[in-house]
Amino acid sequence: PAPGSLGGPCAEACDHLDCAAERRLAEAVCRYCGSPLGYETDFVDIGSGFIHAACEEESIERCLSR
Repeated sequence: PAPGSLGGPCAEACDHLDCAAERRLAEAVCRYCGSPLGYETDFVDIGSGFIHAACEEESIERCLSR
């Protein structure tokens, strides 16, 4: 969830451990496209990092179309 929304981190900077964890996750870089995961986006943990679910779907479609 986005900052300030129900279930999301605080809208303003804070010292909450949960908020810090949420912000770090949103700032994590997708291993496929190199963009931050961001808020309110689906993503997949591939063990060695995270990827956007949309990037995974695109990758699968490319493999299937070969």
